[in-house]
Amino acid sequence: MRIRPRAFVLAMGALLVAAACGKPPENLPNVVLISVDTLRADRVGSYGYEKKPTPVTDLLAERGVRFANARTAAPWTLPSHATMFTGLYPTDHRAIDDKVKIRDDAPMLGEIMKKRGYRTAAFVTHYYVGADYGFDRGFDKFVLREEAGGDQVADLANAWVKDHQKESFFLFLHFFDPHTPYAPPPTLRAKYLPAASGFVRGDTADVLSVVHGEGRPDYEPLLSGLSALYDGEIEHTDAMIGRVLGFMKRLEIANTIVVFVSDHGEEFMEHRLMEHGFTLYEEQLHVPFVVYWPERFPEPKVISDPVTLADLAPTLADLVGAPVPEGITGKSLVPLMDGGTIAPRRFFAETTRQGPDRVALIDGRWKFIYTPPFRLSGRLFGMELYDLDADPREKNNLVETDRDRAKAYLLELEASGRYAKRRLFSLLFAGTQSPVNYLGTVLTGGSFISAFKDDVIYDTDKDRKLVSREFGMKKEARKLDFLALGSDGSNGVHFIIEPETAKIQFDLLVDGERDAAKVTVGDAGRHPDSVPFDLAADAAGARRFSEEPGYTIACREILANANVVTRAEVGDQIEMSPEMVERLRSLGYIDDGGAIKAAPPGKDAAPGLDGDVAYTCAPLAE
Repeated sequence: MRIRPRAFVLAMGALLVAAACGKPPENLPNVVLISVDTLRADRVGSYGYEKKPTPVTDLLAERGVRFANARTAAPWTLPSHATMFTGLYPTDHRAIDDKVKIRDDAPMLGEIMKKRGYRTAAFVTHYYVGADYGFDRGFDKFVLREEAGGDQVADLANAWVKDHQKESFFLFLHFFDPHTPYAPPPTLRAKYLPAASGFVRGDTADVLSVVHGEGRPDYEPLLSGLSALYDGEIEHTDAMIGRVLGFMKRLEIANTIVVFVSDHGEEFMEHRLMEHGFTLYEEQLHVPFVVYWPERFPEPKVISDPVTLADLAPTLADLVGAPVPEGITGKSLVPLMDGGTIAPRRFFAETTRQGPDRVALIDGRWKFIYTPPFRLSGRLFGMELYDLDADPREKNNLVETDRDRAKAYLLELEASGRYAKRRLFSLLFAGTQSPVNYLGTVLTGGSFISAFKDDVIYDTDKDRKLVSREFGMKKEARKLDFLALGSDGSNGVHFIIEPETAKIQFDLLVDGERDAAKVTVGDAGRHPDSVPFDLAADAAGARRFSEEPGYTIACREILANANVVTRAEVGDQIEMSPEMVERLRSLGYIDDGGAIKAAPPGKDAAPGLDGDVAYTCAPLAE
């Protein structure tokens, strides 16, 4: 049956019992919270997208309250949804990577609604929104169907609603379809993708072909094809939302708050990357956010004030008459929805994916992105400053021409309490014209609390599944092993230890040989007397690589998440390609389990790592 979104939305509105403008209804309203994964705001019709793949949610926006400038607090699923449900930024709820769940004492939206008297249910489609992270708290029924299609979500929701239609309910629905792989139903694939583009599968291999394929003849067709399939997924999801709301209309369920939101956006090479999670540009952060409740807000409204998804939980609590939790960052948006004002605020967005902690501070028209220098997929990232009014696409980085403003924002981030100065130790090695093998072990008397590679390169194997193309690294509590083969360019490892004064010992080999002359420490260019060696106190240095085969060790201050000690690792766990594993095994560098073998101990290895070192590092503001 063809869905007629305008008809059912108008009918649904007509069924609602009129209430005095500005006053909450006497009966407890139902609440349906709809989160669409990976939906950027500028692909929604009500946010200006000309192709209009979202007729159902566009009508909600046209008749409800639309927040035109809503931003997520993180560009990937887990921390963003945790912020929605707690009203806390990722640094505060602590679910900042996939090893850490939401704080047990953080308030959860499900619990708030349950205490208010609701029957609660959630149907979610990804592990990152699952019970292991705490999202089931407060729900009577919580169902995870990993990467289920929107039609399955709609069917599960409708069956539950039918059984509980006489109760006041809170229903959370998580739709995953716009996420990769982009695979809309055949009719929508045909609608959005020309027949001549049938070679575009929409999977990870296509995505990485674009990332690594700038300048190739198939670059533009692949990019436009992926973008078209993404639109098809969005329209399919919108139709499934319509299936749920249409079913509620047919059951004559009235007095319902519908909230439509996305957790984050998606990149399509605007800043030379694809997908999401790695950067903090607007295509990742700007999300749709609509509240539809004609009984409370009978006149449509567009609110241009900047808001954050941290505001979602306190806003819903306020709308249903539940206490807004104390000590959270988010604010109730009901005063704005009632035509009033709230105090101007500055907003944060954060990510830890495959690199150092990164944070964006948005202050009105100004946006400052703090990123310690690092590379990802061959792209070098660093600090950025944008005037969003003059440069909404973030193409003109002003960090060098407006250094005073950038430095002021940097100091503000440090003063916020969410980010603290940490010592980041870097071990960098350069690729050369001829293959060079780098094998090393780093030991500490403390513990490694964060470690990441300098340049993660994603690729796919023969089955088109995601693998890591670059070198291998294995981190334990007090030991870090790495192995890099060949001359694929410059790379390295970065790490933070706890305590920061713990001793560090390096055992480094170049083509199987220890050579102190091939190790440079700090900007002063010193060489250790021998290898293995303990790191000297004066290790201050900037990011640079040795010109000849060898290592450069440097230490500099960075800003890191204040809760960095709560997590074991940063970023995804990705496997090396089978071809690389076999190559390493044939050379004797890895064991039968695929683990990197440590460098064979040098004669002076690990003589004792007790005691403290007052390391000198390059200062933050330089």
